[in-house]
Amino acid sequence: MKALILAAGRGERLKPITNKTPKCLVKIKGIPLLEVILKKIEKTKIKEIFINTCYLEDRVLDFFSKYKGNLKVSFLREKKLKGTGGTLINNLNLFTGQDLLVLHADNYFSESLKSFLKIHERRKKNIFITLISFLTDDPKNCGICEINSENIVTNIFEKDENQTNKIANGAIYFFSKKSLNKIKKMNTRNIKDIVLDILPNFYGQIINYTSKKLFLDIGVKKNYLKAKKTNEKIYY
Repeated sequence: MKALILAAGRGERLKPITNKTPKCLVKIKGIPLLEVILKKIEKTKIKEIFINTCYLEDRVLDFFSKYKGNLKVSFLREKKLKGTGGTLINNLNLFTGQDLLVLHADNYFSESLKSFLKIHERRKKNIFITLISFLTDDPKNCGICEINSENIVTNIFEKDENQTNKIANGAIYFFSKKSLNKIKKMNTRNIKDIVLDILPNFYGQIINYTSKKLFLDIGVKKNYLKAKKTNEKIYY
């Protein structure tokens, strides 16, 4: 299994914090968020990661020049943002042949990636993707998952003001190699977003795991401040 870390965004909602620091490098308890994510990945069987860069790319490259972990790191350097789906599609040949973890570099979560991976490995044969969700108190500003009685994702409503369901998409996905092969056969010309353009093709074939532990999208300023203030220890 490989991993794709999406870290190219501009972090508009975190400005002015992100004027000079990419949001993947903002610090939680003095540690860059990207470092927290890498240490969580190092606890799994994953040995190779890809990370896309664009905004303040030099800062991310400088971070990795000092990285001392045991992961093989490759950079997907984008001159302009391709969108989450665009990055996945444009680099599919690097990922096919094995399962792929895809996650955003602006999520801070307490649970281990190792525990998430176990859920994926225990899925039924007819399940193509594992999605990690969390419980939110702000459903109108999240992607809300519609889940059936078997914990299968049947729809995702993106920032729908009418939503009262609190199961929010955590933007952490385990794509099986079968799902990547299926994506490869799709008409990928206009694909830009994983949630809007890729996941709908798999509704009914996505298993959900809802984390009950701390899970924050630190791309939102109030969540970043909450992560900074939490007394909870950082777990890998």
